[in-house]
Amino acid sequence: MIRECSSKEGRWQETCTQWQPNSFYDFVVQTEAKDYPFPFNQLQGHWSVIKADDSLTLIQMKFDGEFKHPLTGLMETWITLLQAIFIFRDFKRISILDSDFVNLQ
Repeated sequence: MIRECSSKEGRWQETCTQWQPNSFYDFVVQTEAKDYPFPFNQLQGHWSVIKADDSLTLIQMKFDGEFKHPLTGLMETWITLLQAIFIFRDFKRISILDSDFVNLQ
């Protein structure tokens, strides 16, 4: 399965390598595309949804990647972390699997 993704930076595709409905999704980003908008040579990830109890659902996201320019990787890591904080601060407002709260790990 190929997933088409987009953001204000551009568009890209992810190839699903493993999927379990209502449980997890593993993917590899097609970073070799000439118009890929992010600074990675390779990137893969794992998203999982874990129902902790009737009122709490955990969303776990793991990423493994390699920056195109290792010397600037540290700066890009901090920028990415700050962007993620701003993106996911609104995640708590979204109801997922009948939960009123999402705890991000």
